[in-house]
Amino acid sequence: MINRFIPLGHLVFILFIGVAFFPSRSFAANPSSPPPGMEKLFKEMKKDFLVPKVFHVYPGPMFYMKNAKELQLSQTQIKKIQKIAHHIIPITMRQTKNIDQLKESYLSYMSQETPSLKKGRKMLVRIAVLEARATSDHLKAHLDCYHLLTPAQKKDVQALIKKS
Repeated sequence: MINRFIPLGHLVFILFIGVAFFPSRSFAANPSSPPPGMEKLFKEMKKDFLVPKVFHVYPGPMFYMKNAKELQLSQTQIKKIQKIAHHIIPITMRQTKNIDQLKESYLSYMSQETPSLKKGRKMLVRIAVLEARATSDHLKAHLDCYHLLTPAQKKDVQALIKKS
């Protein structure tokens, strides 16, 4: 059976996924409210990312939208962060779906009476590669947001993270 345990305490990055379900006007008006249906996506992503603790250091777009006033984000920064979110969300959703399908295939295959360990291993390697790619793609989006900040805003982000 696949070990699906991932530390969940620092999954701030998951919040930014909500952007995909907001029309731009709604998102701008109330960026901190996750839309209906996000719980399922959050649960799926929690098991598909290898190193979630790094996302706590570099939060994602929803964190910035939620804290836009406190961070004193400019309208230009907000628009760029929204663009990053709208780019990564469909990618993340596809990756999560593919990873979950492959995990289910693996579990089904390995439940057979005489599975081939060689084939099972190939499937596990494929799952690991997809999870690593998803984590890397997601981290890029988080870093892209972080790099939009001024040095003072970066300090404020770290202070906010420590408070949470």
